[in-house]
Order: sequence, then structure tokens, then C-alpha cells
Amino acid sequence: MNIKISKQVFNEVYIPFLDNEDRYLIFYGGGSSGKSYFIAQRWVYRLLHPKRHNILMVRQTADSNRKSTFPLMKQVITNWNISEHFKINETDMRIVCKLTGNEVAFAGLDDVEKIKSITFANGELTHIWCEEATEMKMEIVSAMEKELILENMVKSLGFSDAVVAVSTTSDNVNVFINSAELNYDTALSIYNMMKNETGIVSGNVIIMPVYAET
Repeated sequence: MNIKISKQVFNEVYIPFLDNEDRYLIFYGGGSSGKSYFIAQRWVYRLLHPKRHNILMVRQTADSNRKSTFPLMKQVITNWNISEHFKINETDMRIVCKLTGNEVAFAGLDDVEKIKSITFANGELTHIWCEEATEMKMEIVSAMEKELILENMVKSLGFSDAVVAVSTTSDNVNVFINSAELNYDTALSIYNMMKNETGIVSGNVIIMPVYAET
């Protein structure tokens, strides 16, 4: 099923950003600027797109999400009369598009370890949406983005899955790979990736093969 969303539903000021693929998009303005509503619209629009979009939406606390961004996205879905095409989990604060399998998960930076364990049913995390970024610990957000990049780099070596944990309080990186064993050449490649991307010396990089059938 092909759902078409008229661009008339968007504030024309923000339309140039609707399909923008820049690595970073920063929106700022007053409370009546409509930026948060447009961002919610943009992500609902992207969830409907066949290209993979798995989004992690973070604010300072999970409770602030439950009172703001989560209901805002539900409001957009309702206003566009497309509720039947979405599965909404009120308890876990997740929204899944039934047509594409694309998903958005909402979390708070008050539980960073829980954020690191977030997974998606279809594919990997592709985007991070930071609402009210000025209230956040930006080093945590930076580490989350760096982990996403590093995980994709490690998987490019042929691993079906990988998890990278970059510490925000020390110069340590833990790398978990889905493999029964690890040879010297592959370990060296991973060490060099971590060193080049983070500047952390190889002695502070721990690689752990953890085999799991997929």
C-alpha cells in the first residue's frame, strides 16, 4: 500500500528539511515556532518510507518523553488518519509502522545502560532524535552516535551483529561481536578501527566474541 502525504500538512518553512539527508539537523526557536511538531511529522513521514528508519528518541528523562514527544507523534498519526497502519506500545513507548516495519523507540538519558540495550525487530538503529538538546549531557549523546558508527564499521567486516560500548567516564571501549571465535587479523582490524575513530589506545579496547544463532 502506497500512502501519500500532502506537503500542505507541513509548515512551508520546514519543507526543505523533510527529505534532507545531512548527518546533523539542528532546529531551534521559541515555543510557538512549531519545530517540535514538524520534527514529529518528519519522523512519521519517514516511518512510512520503505527505506529503513529505526529511530531512537531521547530526552533527559523517560518521563519527559511520555509527556511530550510520545503523545506528539501519536497526535500526528491521528491527525493524518493513518492510525490503522501503526502499532503503538504505550508501556514501552514504541511506535511501529505496520507497512514498513520501521520503528521509533523513546528513552531517557536518566538510564543510559537501558538505552544501550535497545534493539529493533527489523534492522539496526539508523537515527537519533534529541529533543531539548540543551538539557542533555551532550557527551552521552555524542557517545551514542559514535557507538552507532563503530557498530556499523565492525559489521562491515562480515559479522552478523556487533555492539560497541564507549565509556563516557574513562578511555575504554568494549566490543561484542557475534562470532564463535576471533582470529588475529580480524582482531587487529577492529583494534585499528577503534583507535582511528576514538583515539583510544588498543590496550583499552576489549573485544569479546559472543556467539548467538540468528
